[in-house]
Amino acid sequence: VCQDVAPRVLTTGSYLCVKRKPEDYLVDGSNKESEERHLKKDSCRATKQKRYSGQAYIIPKSMNSVPPKQVVEKCNSKYCTLHNKKCVIFTENQREIIMKEFYSLGKLELQREFICRHVVKEESKVKKGGSKRQLTYRYFLTLNGVLLPVCKNFFLKTLAISEKMRTSLSKLSVYGTVEKEKRGGRRRCLQERDQAINSDMRAHILRFPKVESHYCREKSSRQYLHSELNLVKMYEMYKQEITEQKKDNNNMLLTVLSMSWVSVRLG
Repeated sequence: VCQDVAPRVLTTGSYLCVKRKPEDYLVDGSNKESEERHLKKDSCRATKQKRYSGQAYIIPKSMNSVPPKQVVEKCNSKYCTLHNKKCVIFTENQREIIMKEFYSLGKLELQREFICRHVVKEESKVKKGGSKRQLTYRYFLTLNGVLLPVCKNFFLKTLAISEKMRTSLSKLSVYGTVEKEKRGGRRRCLQERDQAINSDMRAHILRFPKVESHYCREKSSRQYLHSELNLVKMYEMYKQEITEQKKDNNNMLLTVLSMSWVSVRLG
């Protein structure tokens, strides 16, 4: 039988005294010194912003440096002249301005919109034998307010983008706008419920007293709870509090508490 702070009634078959609160599990030691949080997340956001702005950045995982975007030397192919492409009209200074305007947008969605406004998708008029291509892409760049046709190579090199970026046209809706990302996520009503559940669980977890390790404090920033605690006990205490507060706990699972525990930093 566990010892409670004050005499209370025990629940039959329970793993612990359900009336015991998280604050009752005291541990010896000092609190961890405050430190800056979310540095990794902020670093990823800064890296992404630099990438969309065409600036030099360092990939966090591999620590490889990526140089800033630069205009690549334009094409000198006879194809452009024969097919009435205006690649020769653009000067290097004008191409530099176009590229800077493109990366000054700073957001992937806006850059995709820019590409969709300057690339026209049409059905192939001439089909060669054995070719399965059904669509043809025509590329344009704006000069003095006028859209001028250019070749694909010139278009990609002026904006310093790859063929993969150009395929954003596949995300074009029937109204000519770029569709939003549909990967991942949940319905808004479920998102609000999940946020409320996670907030309650995080608050419950952070109520437990914690302490640094006595033996590896210099080598590790990990913190520890009372030796009597485990996920099952913490879950039982959490359910008891939810019941007393008359909150909906039909969807509360031990797995969810375990996931919340992994994402919580004690210090």
